[in-house]
Amino acid sequence: MTVTYSRVQVSAAGGPGGTMSSLSFEPVPETEVGRDWQVWDAKPVKEGHVRLLVTPDRLPKNPLYN
Repeated sequence: MTVTYSRVQVSAAGGPGGTMSSLSFEPVPETEVGRDWQVWDAKPVKEGHVRLLVTPDRLPKNPLYN
């Protein structure tokens, strides 16, 4: 199994009627991902390859499904 990592970055942007969050994903080398990083989701890339969406810190809510 091949695993790649993408860091989830959440940024707040002011929008009509309130604040909206936008997400971006930055590839992260496996050597930079610590054992204490949080995995929020796993996305299949192709057979035998998965991409893990991670953050270095625990967030109060899953940023992908809020």
